[in-house]
Amino acid sequence: MSPRLPTCQLGKNGPPVTALGFGAMGLSWLGAYRQRTATLYGAAPSDEERFKVLDRVYDLGCKFWDTAGKPLNSTAII
Repeated sequence: MSPRLPTCQLGKNGPPVTALGFGAMGLSWLGAYRQRTATLYGAAPSDEERFKVLDRVYDLGCKFWDTAGKPLNSTAII
């Protein structure tokens, strides 16, 4: 069973979301746009590794994911 995280309503009429969000910017390749080999945080992880991270975040109960102001390819993978 996944842990229960506190929730809050998103906006005035929005759905309930977890009060703790997941910042997905680190899943994107930021540094080398052409080579797609580096991120802001180091070497770009494989899609398989990135899906494992997202699966774990979801399993932990976090349902509020933020892809940042410049979503790059973190939005695509989500």
